[in-house]
Amino acid sequence: MKRWMLFVLMLVAGIAVLGCKKDDASTPVTPAAPAPAGPTYLVNYSSNCTTICGDGIDRGFYVESMPATTFSKVRLWLGTSSSGAKVIQLTARKNTYDGEVIGVASAAVSLTASATNVPVDFTFSAAPVTVGSVVTFSMTLLTGTANVYYSLSSDFGGLAPGDINVTETTGTTPPLDTFRHNGVAVQIW
Repeated sequence: MKRWMLFVLMLVAGIAVLGCKKDDASTPVTPAAPAPAGPTYLVNYSSNCTTICGDGIDRGFYVESMPATTFSKVRLWLGTSSSGAKVIQLTARKNTYDGEVIGVASAAVSLTASATNVPVDFTFSAAPVTVGSVVTFSMTLLTGTANVYYSLSSDFGGLAPGDINVTETTGTTPPLDTFRHNGVAVQIW
């Protein structure tokens, strides 16, 4: 709702409340709450890739120090070299790639070869984590043809590579596989 409309509603509600007497049968009007703001990101590295780019979903990544006690959504930018409908599963685990499962989310998406990577949201049910803990993420293609990639290219806000809180690994072998890159294009909230 636009701010001026909210102001008018509040002004009308205030007049209605002031005009009511204790024995008046009319009910005062309560203004509607303002629309919620956009998400507050725990990790915010959106993709700046303009073509299909990235690494295969067989590679994992982890957040080195989760900045909150829960998260509910993970956004990755996916692309493919083989068009079609796909269902991808994202598994979050505590501390290692074989650690306790925090949550599992799946997303259905139709990807087009030779197009740019598209944002895909994986929704979790308020996944609980410990502030400062490592959270690993691994993906599995449940349906559709192979060759799905996730974007690494992002604007990391001028951070030096060692200061980026997300690490890509060459696979998902426990405990944290082998370092591949500092950062991936991911948003977590």
